[in-house]
Amino acid sequence: MTAVGADGVDLTSVDATGFTSALLGQRPEQGGPSTVNGLSIRVLAIAGRTAQLHLFPAKQ
Repeated sequence: MTAVGADGVDLTSVDATGFTSALLGQRPEQGGPSTVNGLSIRVLAIAGRTAQLHLFPAKQ
């Protein structure tokens, strides 16, 4: 996680090859989890500069 704020949670991912991807402004009400590198990430809650995340394997 790179940032938490009123606009949502910003996440950055780096895979084994060094490829970097960013998921910006992730929010609890966005309609579902985001998936990167086989990992699904759901933002459950944001309170100030703290976020509660649910990390789980992506469905294959």
